[in-house]
Amino acid sequence: MSLSRGLQEIFRAISLILYYRVGLRAFFAFEKSGDLIHLLQLVAIVVFAIACIRIKFSSKSNSTPRSVVLVFLSLLLPAQLEIATSLRIFPVIAVILMITGSVISLIALIDLGASFDFLPSDKGIVTSGAYQLVRHPIYTGYVTALAGNLLYNFSAHNLLVTILIWITIYQRASLEEEMQLISNSEYELYRLKVRFRLFPGVI
Repeated sequence: MSLSRGLQEIFRAISLILYYRVGLRAFFAFEKSGDLIHLLQLVAIVVFAIACIRIKFSSKSNSTPRSVVLVFLSLLLPAQLEIATSLRIFPVIAVILMITGSVISLIALIDLGASFDFLPSDKGIVTSGAYQLVRHPIYTGYVTALAGNLLYNFSAHNLLVTILIWITIYQRASLEEEMQLISNSEYELYRLKVRFRLFPGVI
């Protein structure tokens, strides 16, 4: 087994452990409060855990220290978020953002199909579906859902963790594009056609 494949399997194992841990927290929060948003969080966790199990990893992955650190951070930081704080800001908007973000990420994940990896990998270029609008729609949904979670479970701790996750996501997107530019000559044309990474007209 190659180093990159071994790292991918380690990241899969870590993801599943964290999904289990966060899923339990969401379940107990729902059991305690009866708040349906925690049930929705649990459903989303189960769906993405199943997707994680089904990943078929590429043999061509970027396993540089920078890449490994960014993946570790993107896996570990979300598990530090508090999911049942007492302060809620615009709860209706928060719920809409969480649901919308989860749906966007799920649609983008389906569009991506077998091209998903933890480490930046060369699995070709996906230009259909959500990838016609932005270059990293999974991250678009993730950032949106995180914004909703921050509003719904606001605290100084969650604000700090959410900002760190956003920074990590942006850095991962940059690293993934660097690899695509090296591996695929057509990626530059795709970048010219789809100008924005996360949000059309913004960034």
